[in-house]
Amino acid sequence: MSVEKKTGACLKAVQEAWNASMTAQGHDWRTLRNLRLIQARPNFLQAKLTIEKEHLNKFKTLHGGVIMSLTDSMASLALTTSGLPPPTGVSVNISTEFLRPGGTEGDELVLESEVLKLGKQLATTRINFYSSESSPHGRKLLAYGSHTKAVKDAWAAAGGKLVKYSEDGETVIG
Repeated sequence: MSVEKKTGACLKAVQEAWNASMTAQGHDWRTLRNLRLIQARPNFLQAKLTIEKEHLNKFKTLHGGVIMSLTDSMASLALTTSGLPPPTGVSVNISTEFLRPGGTEGDELVLESEVLKLGKQLATTRINFYSSESSPHGRKLLAYGSHTKAVKDAWAAAGGKLVKYSEDGETVIG
């Protein structure tokens, strides 16, 4: 995992959460360890994943299970951009719609995750999966997912107060 853009406070918080997940050497580490965090600001996270052989299905295209895993992980990381500390909660519902093949080995997948609603009990996120601008057909929406999480315990761990970031995510403001 690397950071490709100016590292502000919001991106650092997400990077710390991701590093903790990598240290655990669980599913994310096995499947998504080359995920690169690009940009973070309140309620928004962008990342990139270079598709490797281990991400492919029998048709040599990106396996749908990888996209589902990314929906799960990117939702949790996006909630960190809202100031909710990890672990951000447990999954209530995850769904993904597949619009086009996700790419082949060597292609770059661009992920954009947004927090749609953060309540005291539940949070809802949306994750869009795009081909990169440099792909033969340009940037296209390949899939999108939504993830609802129960966040009550994360709120309790935060003492009912969230970290607040500046609009651009560069500084902590409260």
